[in-house]
Amino acid sequence: MNLGLSQGRAGGEGTVDHMGIQVDAPETVMVQLQRVKAAGVAVREEMGVNCCHANQDKFWVQDPDGVEWEVYHLNYDLEGEATVSASRPNGLPVVEETGCCAPRPSGT
Repeated sequence: MNLGLSQGRAGGEGTVDHMGIQVDAPETVMVQLQRVKAAGVAVREEMGVNCCHANQDKFWVQDPDGVEWEVYHLNYDLEGEATVSASRPNGLPVVEETGCCAPRPSGT
C-alpha cells in the first residue's frame, strides 16, 4: 500500500488537496468500497478511468474536514496517451475538472 498526499487546495499555502491510498489489487478496491458503503459513507466511484497517465479503478470519500481521499489501483500505464480526469459522481457532490486526480466539489 502507498499513501499519497497532494498539496495545494485553493484554501492557500499549507493546505491538503487530497490524499490517496494505492492498493495492490483491483479486488482490494472493491472490498474497501463495499466496506465504506456498508458503513453508510457517501462514495464517488470511478472504475476504469484514465487519470494521471494510468488507467485506474478508484473511489473517493470525504473526511470530516472536507479532505477527499481516494482508494485506487493502477490497472496499467497509458504511455503516450492524453491524460483525462473522469468524474462520475455517486453520492458525493458533483465535481468539476480541476486537473488530473484532484476533483473538488463544484462551487469551491
